[in-house]
Order: sequence, then C-alpha cells, then structure tokens
Amino acid sequence: MHINKLNTISIFKLIWDSLSKKRKSYVYLTILFTLFNGLAEIISLGLVVPFLAALSNPDDFFYNPTINTISGVFGINTPVKLALSLSILFALASLLSGSIKLITLWLNYRVSALIGKDISSQCFAKTIRQPYSKQITKNTSKILSAITNEITSTVVVINQILLFINASISIFGVLLIIILVDWKIAFSVGFLISLFYSLIMLLTKSRLKINSKLVTLTTEKQVKLIQESFGSIRDLILNNYQNIFIDKFDNNEEILRIKRADNLFLSTFPRFSMEAFSLIVMAFVSYGIILDKGEINSSVPLLGAIALGAQRLLPSIQLLFSAWANIKGYKSSLYKVGRLLNQTINEFPINNLVKRRFNKYIQVKSVDFNYFPNEGNILHQINISIKKGEKVGLIGETGSGKSTLIDLIMGLLSPTKGQIIVDEIDIYNKNKYEDLISWRNNIAHVPQSIYLSDTTIKENIAFGESIEKIDMNKLIDATKLCQIHEFIYDLPLKYNTVVGERGVRLSGGQIQRIGIARAIYKKADVLILDEATSALDSKTEEILMNGIYNLDTSPTLIMIAHSIKTLINCDSIYELKNGKIIRKFSGLEIDNIKQ
Repeated sequence: MHINKLNTISIFKLIWDSLSKKRKSYVYLTILFTLFNGLAEIISLGLVVPFLAALSNPDDFFYNPTINTISGVFGINTPVKLALSLSILFALASLLSGSIKLITLWLNYRVSALIGKDISSQCFAKTIRQPYSKQITKNTSKILSAITNEITSTVVVINQILLFINASISIFGVLLIIILVDWKIAFSVGFLISLFYSLIMLLTKSRLKINSKLVTLTTEKQVKLIQESFGSIRDLILNNYQNIFIDKFDNNEEILRIKRADNLFLSTFPRFSMEAFSLIVMAFVSYGIILDKGEINSSVPLLGAIALGAQRLLPSIQLLFSAWANIKGYKSSLYKVGRLLNQTINEFPINNLVKRRFNKYIQVKSVDFNYFPNEGNILHQINISIKKGEKVGLIGETGSGKSTLIDLIMGLLSPTKGQIIVDEIDIYNKNKYEDLISWRNNIAHVPQSIYLSDTTIKENIAFGESIEKIDMNKLIDATKLCQIHEFIYDLPLKYNTVVGERGVRLSGGQIQRIGIARAIYKKADVLILDEATSALDSKTEEILMNGIYNLDTSPTLIMIAHSIKTLINCDSIYELKNGKIIRKFSGLEIDNIKQ
C-alpha cells in the first residue's frame, strides 16, 4: 500500500493486519468485557426507578398488582422487606458494574501496551532490515523519534480507540434506559448534547491537526539537536557554543510543551462547560417532570433515573470526545508509524539458511553503479577477478569509488548494471536472496569509521555474541595479533572494561585495533580492510599486517589504502580514478615498488 494514499482508517487497518492472532484475541476479549460493562450499566441503571419508588412511596409501590405478585413469589410480604431487597439488588448491580468497569479499564491499558510493544518491535525490525542503499539515505533522528515518541503516541491512540468503543456502548446502554423511562426527555437531552459537542468538534478540528504536525516536527528537531550536541561536544566546549544549542533546545521545547498542553486543553475543556450546561438542562427537565406529574413524590423515581443516567452519560460522552480529540491530535504520529509499518523487506528464514563457504573466486563483471537513476554512474565498467586466498589492494584518491566497490562486493549495494559472481553464483539474483545472505556470512569488514558500543571490550570484539558464548582464547589470540592485548590486560577490569559511547575512553589507534580484532575473531573467509590502519604508527601497522598476512585461516584479503606502499605485500593492486580502474599492478610491478 502506497503510504501517500493512506488515510487514518487505512493506517488503523495496517496496524490491525500487523497484529498476531494472539493480540487480536486480546482485543476481542476487551470488546467482550466492554459489552458486559454496557449490560451491567443497563441493569444497574434499570434498577434505579423501582429502587427509588420503593423508598419514596413504599406502600403504593408494594401494592401495585404486578409488583405484589412478583414479591409473593420470592416470599416478600411487606413494603419494608421489598425496599431492603431492592436496596441489596441495586447495591450488588452497582458493585458488579463497577468491578466489570475496572477489569475493562485494566484490559484497555494492558492490551494497548502489548499492541504498542508489537508495533514498536515490528517498526524497528522492518527499519533495521532495510537494504543498505536505503539506510544511508535515512535521517536517524527522524527514525529515532518515530520508534520512540511517535509509537508512544500511537499507543495512546490505540488506548483511546478502545475507550471510544467502551464509551459508545455505555452511552447506548444509558440512553436505552432513559428512552424506556421517557423517550421525549431522552431525545431532547441527546439532541442538545450532540449539538454541543458537534460545534466544539467543528471549532477544534483544524487546530488539533496543526498542533499534531508541529509536535511531530518539533520532536524530530529536538532529537536531532540532542544527537548533534553530544556528537560534537568537543567542539561545543572548545568554541563555547553551548548557549547556542541551549537556546535552540529551549525554543523547541517551548513549542513542543505548549502545543501538547493546547491539545490536552482542547480534549478536556468541554467537560467543564458541559457540566454547567447539563445542570441547567437538568433543572428545567426536573421542573417539567414535576409539572407533568403534579406532585414531587411520584416524580422522584423518574428524576432519580434521569439524574443517575446523566451522571453516567456525561463522563462517557466526554471520554468519547477526548478519544476523538486525541486521535486527531496524534494523527501526524500515526502517519509516521504507518510509514514504518508499511516498509517492505526481503523475508527469508535465517534458520533455513544453507551456509556456503567461499571456495573458488570473486568476479566483478562489467559493473556500473549509481545511487539514483537520474545521476551519473559512480562506478563504470568495473572488472576484477579475485581468487580464494589472494591479497588484493585498492588505491585511489578520495571519492574515486573504492569504498563503493567494496560495498558492492560485500553484498550491501546492488549493481546498476553487470554481475558479481562468487563461486559461479550471481549473488544479486533476485530469485535467490538466500545466496546473498549466505555470502555476507563469509565476510569480516573493518570500515574507516569503527563503531564501538557502550559495553565491555570483550563484547565489542565478539560483536553480536552473547557473553556466555564468547570464546576468550580465540578473542585473546585476536587481540595479541592486533598488538592491543597488553594494553587491555593492564586495565583494572581488563577485558571487562567498558569503552564508553563510541569508544570515547580509547584513542583512535586503540579503536582501530579493537575493530580489526573483531574482524579476526570472526574467522571469516574474506577479510576486508577499508583504510583500517590509518591511525596506527608505522611500526605497529607493520607488525599487525604481518600477523594478518600469516593468519592460519589464510583469508582472502581485500585492502583499501591511499598509498600504494601500504599494499606492497598484495598479489595485485587496482588503482581507481573517477569510478574507473585505470591501472592494475601485479608481479614485477609490485616488486619494483618494494625496492
């Protein structure tokens, strides 16, 4: 479904379709209790008239032929006993109604929370499973805002929908009793209340919509500002720019809080206006009933039923309006979540994946690549052949296409034209997505910018493995090869040392060596180093690279560097310029460079 064609109903349908059978059964259970709640309201309210009649005029009520006959069946032979019996029955009905209402309310909030958890997990999963080509075009602050704030708002909307259903059924039950008591009063009161809320809805609709968009937009700005602030904290402190960011944060926060408060006011203010309005209406209705009956005593049961009905009706009507206002107020959030849920992904059961080892060669055949069809190619007619176990280097100026070529070989970007063949298999065959996943499992990659999470050194090296599955012997072998074991071992907590967010407590060289150790720990068939030793001194780099060249697993090595001297131990070196291979070095040419 195209997201631009989605309306509010379509998004609700999208959310509903995304729910599991188990979650849907919870929704059905909640609606069932809502129906029970409505029935309990009808029973408790229906008992008000006989209960008040028995109290206000017990003799006349008891000697009514119908009541007298029913009382005789149950052995009730005096007006006092009848009043007592009705009091107990009314109390039990009220207790039952209150209990069911509490259970229904608990179910509403619990089911909303569980649905929110499911939606949040699905949005995160669908976003993180998007192709790499889409990931690099996304704004992370918008995604972060959507998966956290907007989904929280969507949970509020789901809860409001359930409350909307609850309130609608309660209103139906109350109106049914009032209609049975006096249909003229029921229709008159119903018309006036409907007119009152319709006018308010008409006046507040556009304002709620505008506020909704502003809240969503400002939330995204705020998340982005926080990310940028802490991401550039050194420059902020060095240049004393904190006040600039503080002022921006303060301005965004003011807009955000005021618009949210505005929406909250718009959803609740009719209640207080309606309370005053309903008291005026009740005063005139009461006077009209007394005039019609001619005496106060005979009017008490009817007045009591209408008064209690109004007392039950007004909160339900306000709840109905509040639910509508919240749905309108969070409409922009719904669209954001709808976009995330509407993302398509390539589904393939990882458990059924046949792991294929890399055995023969990698062949890049006449590959062109561009990110957007209307833009020129970044790579032009690339042809490279790499045998298993070979060491291949890529050199070229910044922007020549080296890293893009690596992304294509790793299976992150799909060629615009041409093929990438691994062991006679086209890894970008759309009918065999599992081949691409299987190929990726054979690769260990060390990028230019290494990301370290705010966890321990050992967890960062054994990235993706649970702590109990980490092979410490293999891990220590990797750190020794990377010339960082001694540094780690001198730390008070050794391999349990937390590195800080993005490795803030480590130097650039230490981060690079941990990144390389992570790749070596994986023991992959193909090891790709994208300027992975640029932060190391020449001696450490030489020792580390000699260790990599002599790994007992003999991985196929693909290296990117700016200087050809870094690649002198490679079997062949390709030079790129403006997205084209302009030269290949091999054999004697590399030997001459060494000399």
